[in-house]
Amino acid sequence: MVTSCEIRFDNNPKATFQSGQTITGTVILTLTEKKKFRALYLKIEGSAKCMWTVTKGTGNKRRSVTYSGKEDYLNQVTYLFGSQSGTTPVQIPAGTTTYSFACILPQQIPSSVEGKYGNIRYSCKAVLDRPWKSDKEFRLSFTVIKAEDLNLVTPSLFLPAKSEIIRRFYCCCFKSKPFQMCVSIPFTGYVPGQKIEVTIHMNNQSNIDIEGTKVSLERGIQYISQAPRKKIRFESLTVCEIFGTGMRACGLGEFKILLPLPPLAPTNMDYCSVLTTSYQLKVLAKASGAHKNPHLNIPITIGTIPLRSSVQAPHYDAVMNNSIASSSSHPSAPRNFNLPPPSYEEAMRIVPEMTENNHDVSVFNPLYPVWNFGSSQPPSATTSPSKVP
Repeated sequence: MVTSCEIRFDNNPKATFQSGQTITGTVILTLTEKKKFRALYLKIEGSAKCMWTVTKGTGNKRRSVTYSGKEDYLNQVTYLFGSQSGTTPVQIPAGTTTYSFACILPQQIPSSVEGKYGNIRYSCKAVLDRPWKSDKEFRLSFTVIKAEDLNLVTPSLFLPAKSEIIRRFYCCCFKSKPFQMCVSIPFTGYVPGQKIEVTIHMNNQSNIDIEGTKVSLERGIQYISQAPRKKIRFESLTVCEIFGTGMRACGLGEFKILLPLPPLAPTNMDYCSVLTTSYQLKVLAKASGAHKNPHLNIPITIGTIPLRSSVQAPHYDAVMNNSIASSSSHPSAPRNFNLPPPSYEEAMRIVPEMTENNHDVSVFNPLYPVWNFGSSQPPSATTSPSKVP
């Protein structure tokens, strides 16, 4: 009988790879006694999947429709011994036997993403083809990162962004004087490990206190089904948040909040038609009482290599080195950036809701590059609000 079958990657204990990189590893088969098999093969797969169910009606008119979509990126099968025909069983001795494998990942494949109604997932599956018995499978998922250099996306990422809202609060039939909130950030391209410096200006001419401020980063995933027809579903998730001061009635002031970014999948800029990821900064002002809370959003882009101008280093105009060495799983740090290579950390755990048998409902937590900016981040600063005369 089989004692164990283990898949290991060479020099990559965190099982994280760049698109275009060559994966190498071994399959370690351990038997307590000699045994015959038709074959042992390794299947390396990568695909995007989505699925959700919509139920309408009641009673006898109640019906459910399941929407799904799939897009394949990788499907390589390597026979470690035996063949697909399996006409002649192979006898494997008792003990441990090691088999090597290699696979080149395509360049243009999307990064791993896990969501509630779908995912982009990559895995290795070792399959023992046993005579007169069902196949025995051993699976190991791994993370793929598509390098996204923010310096090469669009020049607009280097520019400041600003958003403004004016709100009047109602009490019975009367409305208050205006409350004005203006939010700005110095640029719109960020990487995990960076801090978003959010400047909030409030001019509260109303008689309603603003009890506090919440700054958060929202991740959106858009799922696009293919069967039974095209349908779109959107999922929003708060990935990080921080709370700040408010503004009393008839108050005026400005303050800054630094929002640290956790491990995040890059913004899905291309390569996937089943699901896309996007991010936006959300700033909410908590009004006292039962009044509706004013809020505004600023879209941002998450990449894997930071903007030159976002790093306080001596040489901002350095030529970027974007090459990825095939022997390394780390994105290359831009030259003359005073930053160490990023570490890889787990993202927020998402429990999927896909339920069909042909969909993988297991929980997998990808790892994403997180940069250590150290003292290159701007210091936090606040100003005391003043009262409007």
